[in-house]
Amino acid sequence: MVTFEVKNPKTALPPLREFLTEAGGWAPLLRPLQLGRLLAPLLGVDFFDVAALEQAGLSIEAPMTLSFQEEATVLCASGTKAAQAVERARKQFSGAGQAAKEKHLGALLEGSAAGRIWREGIATKGAQVCFASGGSDALAALRSAAQAMGGAGLGATAAVKAAAGLDAPVMGYFQSHEASGAFEVHATRTALKVVGRMLPRQVEIERPRTSDALGSFEPEALAVVRAVLTPKAMSDPDGPLERGVGFLVSQACRGFDAVTANRLLAGLRPQLTGSVGLVVKGLDSTAAGERGGQYFLVSHAYVLPVKDADAARAALESGLNAIKAKGVQVVAGSEGAQWSVPVGRHALHVGIASGALVVANDAGARDVALAALRGSKPGKLPHALAFKVDGPLATAALRRISLLDVPKSPELAGLFGFGVEAGSLLKACGPIAGFADPDGGGLRFEAGLALGAKP
Repeated sequence: MVTFEVKNPKTALPPLREFLTEAGGWAPLLRPLQLGRLLAPLLGVDFFDVAALEQAGLSIEAPMTLSFQEEATVLCASGTKAAQAVERARKQFSGAGQAAKEKHLGALLEGSAAGRIWREGIATKGAQVCFASGGSDALAALRSAAQAMGGAGLGATAAVKAAAGLDAPVMGYFQSHEASGAFEVHATRTALKVVGRMLPRQVEIERPRTSDALGSFEPEALAVVRAVLTPKAMSDPDGPLERGVGFLVSQACRGFDAVTANRLLAGLRPQLTGSVGLVVKGLDSTAAGERGGQYFLVSHAYVLPVKDADAARAALESGLNAIKAKGVQVVAGSEGAQWSVPVGRHALHVGIASGALVVANDAGARDVALAALRGSKPGKLPHALAFKVDGPLATAALRRISLLDVPKSPELAGLFGFGVEAGSLLKACGPIAGFADPDGGGLRFEAGLALGAKP
């Protein structure tokens, strides 16, 4: 669940409207008139138009919350001319289904239903009103809203706790099984920035060290991530090294399991420093539907600096020899300390070079990472985790996916749709960057983008 709190719509919404108007020049779905009507359908107005909100019966001086729930999208406001807003909403959903009504926790719930399922509806309690629509179960969303009217608030307690130190006119709260958090939204006509705090179940990054092998690691690629992981994260089953070797074990070595992967990594783990670099070179739509297709769809390489290159090389070679003894083909590279394991027409590439372990699913991504690694000088990373996405390169990669690729996999269908809607916007953004650092048992993060000239 993600909830936005607009503390003062009169001052907070105009900057967002300006940004969306500018961004809508590249991505029509972001134009405020279209997006705003999707957010307030029962009022029939543009949510980002403060004059229209006030005319519909909402106070533009009082806080509003907008919550995206699994059951429906819910817009709540207080200090409203309740009768006017409610009557407007009733007209919107009248005739859309059977009229339904119930009391819940002191709030009156009204809506249109098809059988037991409410398509949309409103909840009122004193000067508070909530509108639910655009989901599978408006009644469940309205009951949740009625509970919030009792003082709990739409933002989950853990998410609100994460907001300590944050106080922007537009606040967002999110809650999932893995993390709770809060963030500020800052907008100008040409820029958008998000600053926030997250309370994850496990903090997996730690503060940068004075000297890091990836200190100036800056490949020219679609996306680059640099991070300093905790010792636990380096041995986590979902970590980058485990995923790379896990793929080799599960795809190249049929019948092997996670125990085999752990055995292969036993000699390498003591050599890892905790720093990780990820380089994304592009997309390979031809991989869809093939063996290991999901793994090869995004062409990437991981770079993990090691403490002792010779010891790491020996450990890696020992593990590869064990796999080779099982009848799996392992091909030695021409530059030494580089190997590949063919998988269909693709290959998993591993090796030790310039003091780092490299695990890649694409030779081109590997070469980009190695070139940047050779030019990198040790230094202190500015943040525990940092990322940068090259908007124009991302657009170019997305546009290589054609309509004929869509039936091949759900992933390609999603990427194609995203490219159609946001490809031009990504190109206009140039670099999109962000970072995160440990902060009092949680993480503090920031991300932002700036738009170029209008098309």
